[in-house]
This record gives sequence, C-alpha cells and structure tokens, in this order.
Amino acid sequence: MSMKIGVLRPSHILIIIFAFLILGRYIGSPISIVIVSGTSMRPTLDIGDLAILVRDSDVGEGDIVLWCRNNLDCILHRVYQINSTYVITKGDANEVPDPPIPIDRIEYKAVLTLPSYIWIPFIIASLYLIVKYEDREERIH
Repeated sequence: MSMKIGVLRPSHILIIIFAFLILGRYIGSPISIVIVSGTSMRPTLDIGDLAILVRDSDVGEGDIVLWCRNNLDCILHRVYQINSTYVITKGDANEVPDPPIPIDRIEYKAVLTLPSYIWIPFIIASLYLIVKYEDREERIH
C-alpha cells in the first residue's frame, strides 16, 4: 500500500479541520471546540461532552462562556451576572459563583454542545467510512 506524496486525502482533511478547531483558541480562530473535563456544569454538560464555541461579544445571563486564567487553565461556565465591565460565571453544579472577571476575559460563547455518546461514535464511524473509501479508491487506481 503506497501513498502518493502530495495527495491530500479525506482523512487528512478531517484531521486538519479537527486540529484547527481544537487549536482555535491558541491561534485566534473565530471558532473553537473544547471537550469538557470536569463536573461543574452537570447536568447540562458532563465529562467528555463537546462544546462548539464562537467569538461573540454579545454575551448575556444564561450563556455558557469560556474564559481563561492563562493559556492552559480555562473555565466553561454559565454567565450568572453581567454588567458593562464585569462578568460573574457559575458552574451549574456549583453552589457558589466564580469571582468576578473583567468582561474582556470572555474568549468564546458556546453555540452548540454535544454529549459524548453522540459525537464520539459519529467521529469513529466517519473515520471508519473515510478509511474504507480511501482504501477502495487506492485499489481502483
């Protein structure tokens, strides 16, 4: 099974898109995705759920937003209170809200969330079908 140099296969495109979305926050992309790693947003979000995020300055109470303490420590919580300069967020499962943060620390707003039991099988099935298609195409040529 030889692979031609310079040929961009569908699996490569899927990997590039997924990597771009995951790394979106680090490269200043208007769209990013995060995988939930904690339980503070239960029952709305659970560990492994996927959140699709967009840069959006129109944030209001009830929105789920991503804000970061530093490049590696980000919080995905719901807006609890907001005014023109500060935002207070709170995890749905937390009893106490987070400390106030300047509004410009909000990096993204969640526009879609997918439970892990939906997005993980979808990705696995998609990769399987793409690999099968690529294998078939390679045998034809």
